[in-house]
Amino acid sequence: MIRFITNSLLTLGFLCVLVLFFAFNPLVEWRIQSAMQNTLNQTITFESVRLSPFTGSGDIGGVTIKGIENFKEEQLLYIPRVSVHFSPLSLWTNTLKIQNITIHDAKIDFAGTVSHNNVTRMIQHLSQTPSQEESALGDLRPLYNKRYKLKQTEQTGTTVAVEPSILKGHSISANVPQSVQPSPFGDQDVTLNQVVSYLILDVLSRSPEAITGEFNLLKEGLVGLGLLHKDTLNQEDKKPSFLERVRMKLSNLF
Repeated sequence: MIRFITNSLLTLGFLCVLVLFFAFNPLVEWRIQSAMQNTLNQTITFESVRLSPFTGSGDIGGVTIKGIENFKEEQLLYIPRVSVHFSPLSLWTNTLKIQNITIHDAKIDFAGTVSHNNVTRMIQHLSQTPSQEESALGDLRPLYNKRYKLKQTEQTGTTVAVEPSILKGHSISANVPQSVQPSPFGDQDVTLNQVVSYLILDVLSRSPEAITGEFNLLKEGLVGLGLLHKDTLNQEDKKPSFLERVRMKLSNLF
């Protein structure tokens, strides 16, 4: 009888491992998509999800995020690879402990006008939307990892491309400085919605600074974005218009 019970427990444990191995990545994809569906009324798409519940590491590849409202059909952000490191043991607790999330080589497609564009609209939306998640599976909270603790984030190789609608037929790209920083949540437990929203905000919020850092001629654009006060520009000096100065710069670049 004891031998039968032992064999049954071993078999059950083996089956649990198999289920976790094959179901873990689809579950991760579903959780992220459902979290952002509640916030943006659209899903994030992935080309691949390869995270190991046993080693606590892996990659999410080909992440595509579209804009909202008037930019709903246009790609806003594409991330070829997101590497994640977490504590495997914390999978079975109420809080999943994430040591590090690194965003590699993200590309931001800046579309629209200086005063109304997909980047600032998304930033405003995510900044103003309450980050709440509800689940009918409260009794399975340890398995579905309803709460998260994020330690550190990194960003490397991010670029932002300014679309022709802003620069009248020309395209400009700028590099976003690499960053390594602790989580703004500190030791607080947060929802998956808050983690993903913060990652998107962190990448997008650096794009205007990257553009102006490389192309000082976009100073008027910063005023339109609300990042500089209009009084910082000398209105008495007669200067070429914004587009004229951009074209002058472009003629030197190409």
